[in-house]
Amino acid sequence: MSRSFPPEVRERARQRTCPDCRARPGDKCAPDRAGRSQLHRGRLRDAEASLQPLPPHRLLTPSGDRHFNEVNPGDRDTLVVSWHPDALHALADNPYEVAVLLGLALTEYQAPFPSSPALCMFLSPLGFLAEEEVAEAAERLTARGFVERADKRSPVVNREAICLVAWTDLPAAFRLQWNAAKAAVPAPAPFGE
Repeated sequence: MSRSFPPEVRERARQRTCPDCRARPGDKCAPDRAGRSQLHRGRLRDAEASLQPLPPHRLLTPSGDRHFNEVNPGDRDTLVVSWHPDALHALADNPYEVAVLLGLALTEYQAPFPSSPALCMFLSPLGFLAEEEVAEAAERLTARGFVERADKRSPVVNREAICLVAWTDLPAAFRLQWNAAKAAVPAPAPFGE
């Protein structure tokens, strides 16, 4: 049995970008295989989430157990994105907010666009979101306490939630362990074998 969405959610969905077919706000979703034009479920779920109250402000305690991603894995002097595990957990089902948070952090630190596949995947929603949706995600991040100022030119993110660190500023023992772990990963097999 399919779940029906209330009319206010359907109306809000028409004003948002569809994450499934990338239809712009105001446009219909692409027809399905049977040729019917409808609102995709992802668009409806996104609209439903946008109608929820703003999330509560979170105080992040300093954590030594952070998650790290290199911005450009092939460079010796790359920056490293350092994520607070509670911030990642809180944003796990909000890919738009993750994209906006990472984009604001990269802008604040004036970092180059990442070549890391993981970071590119996190940033991918920014390629199709409308300005209003980015502003809404920034507003939700500010309410959570992950962003202090969401200005396009000079944003300020909560350094406890996410920050960029120079590779050389990481402890030497940690860098050795990280390099050893990367070297231990086997190379992928060529396609077709």
